[in-house]
Amino acid sequence: MKASPKPHPGLVAPNSLSGGRTLAGLFLVAFLASCFWFWWLISLIYRLVLGLEDPVADETIIASLLSAALFATAYLVTRTSVRRSSFAVEILDSCEQIAFCLTWLLFAPAILIAAAFFIESTGKLYTEGGLISTADQAVFYLQLFFGFMYLGVVKDIQASRQRIMLITILLVLPRLLVSLHWNRAFVAQGIVPILLIAIGRGMIRISAKRVVQLILLVLFVLVVPSMTRGDPIFSSDSPIPEEEALPPLVKWVAAGSSLQVSQDFKDMDLSHTCPPLIVSLTGKLIPYALLHICTVHLMGENIAANTDRIVSHELVGDSTDLSEGGTAGTSYLLELYWTGGIWAIVCGSCLYGCICRLLTASLASRSLFAGIWAQCLMRAIFSPRGMLGYVFEMVPLLVTAVLVMAMMVRLLHPPQRSTAATSKSLPDGRSEWSGREDSNLRPPGPEPGALPG
Repeated sequence: MKASPKPHPGLVAPNSLSGGRTLAGLFLVAFLASCFWFWWLISLIYRLVLGLEDPVADETIIASLLSAALFATAYLVTRTSVRRSSFAVEILDSCEQIAFCLTWLLFAPAILIAAAFFIESTGKLYTEGGLISTADQAVFYLQLFFGFMYLGVVKDIQASRQRIMLITILLVLPRLLVSLHWNRAFVAQGIVPILLIAIGRGMIRISAKRVVQLILLVLFVLVVPSMTRGDPIFSSDSPIPEEEALPPLVKWVAAGSSLQVSQDFKDMDLSHTCPPLIVSLTGKLIPYALLHICTVHLMGENIAANTDRIVSHELVGDSTDLSEGGTAGTSYLLELYWTGGIWAIVCGSCLYGCICRLLTASLASRSLFAGIWAQCLMRAIFSPRGMLGYVFEMVPLLVTAVLVMAMMVRLLHPPQRSTAATSKSLPDGRSEWSGREDSNLRPPGPEPGALPG
């Protein structure tokens, strides 16, 4: 029986097409689940379970439902097509090997930094622990950059399964150590993009068993870091403003809600600052603090005044300890409302859904940019408790880094052209020598009419 030909390394394999469709549905479910967790769950608990007055008004809940519905509608109606990478196969192959090696090399400093932070933070509450320095975070994010690049450009998925598993462990382990005493989103930044790339490229097939495993993984990320860092999940004596004690688990869920923050600050006077959405989107490109424009004084220094920092400043003032005010987290709803009211929420939600659908489709093919789009989608999933700027702020820098790397690879290893007369093309796009000597090297045959001897 004749074996089926392998797909071209720059094209999309059938399992990737199936994975892309699976990822499209899974992302939408994850986004709506995030909306439920961060927006509506606590209101349902207040109203239906505890019978208490919900601090979130009906109008705010309706606005959030409208935004989620418009996002889902735009996401579902957006038409997509998957195209092959614009880079030569030789460049993709070289970047695959380079990314694998650099992820390995960066694991050593990353795990040492994570272990030192874990030991230093042991025995301290979450609000008492220190922060990760900029230099240390650069090590973590560089490792993520190259690790995600490898997963996005790996050619032979079946033959590289051990390498893929190894890269996954190298990326997740340092971040898990840090998250056990710090922000649980830190480990999610490693796990979620890996899952998105793996599902999109067909490395993981979704089944009932996989769904259960994913749910358990989500619960692990949500609950375990909160427990190990000292969050009062099962025990707390803090009263609510009405001087009625909330059950500890309910209070923990309420601490993650962002809808009330959006409601409380929607009418805030912003005439003295720059548009927060613009600052949020350009915060990694424009040095606002150095230019002394569009800043807010927080934690003892002037920093770019995005939505989250403006709200934090209103809650804690100029304090150097954010725990004194207990920030509840913001939402992209607040960012859109500050930009143009309810119409900005309507238009922004539709555009946001279209962009996310295009990004999910891009993960179905072998691409140097897969890691960048996976990070955007990971941040989009958590944007009901985040900012639009946080979703897209790193895109210009990361795309530039990928283009520079591809250019350097092309200069150092220019693609070689094979001779058509002495090679043949395999189904996967590679060239193979036929094994026969070139006929031009043989002695010429006899000329017509020549006499023998």
